[in-house]
Amino acid sequence: MNEPKWTPGPWEVSIEDEAIDIIGETSNGVPTIVTCLCESSCSPEEDIANARLIALAPELYELVEKLIPWAQAYAASQGVTLREAGFISDLIATARAALLKANPQQ
Repeated sequence: MNEPKWTPGPWEVSIEDEAIDIIGETSNGVPTIVTCLCESSCSPEEDIANARLIALAPELYELVEKLIPWAQAYAASQGVTLREAGFISDLIATARAALLKANPQQ
């Protein structure tokens, strides 16, 4: 599996006037800033919520990545195949699709 190409974070949200900055740190310690000018039809609260979700994306990716082997091990511990496990199989398929969407090179 290839390493993701994004800045790992942690990311923080900073709000100033009409701009929302999403501030992170590259793997070599250099700060990086993504600025959202928020000239959308969204409310300011929705813009802030969107920025917080974007800032959380690397942590969500890591969580989903850890979920797949856990779900596989859980199904095996229950003595069922993934096909028989239904929900677990769907969970793994959804998690894999999300990871591939975020990191197509994997």
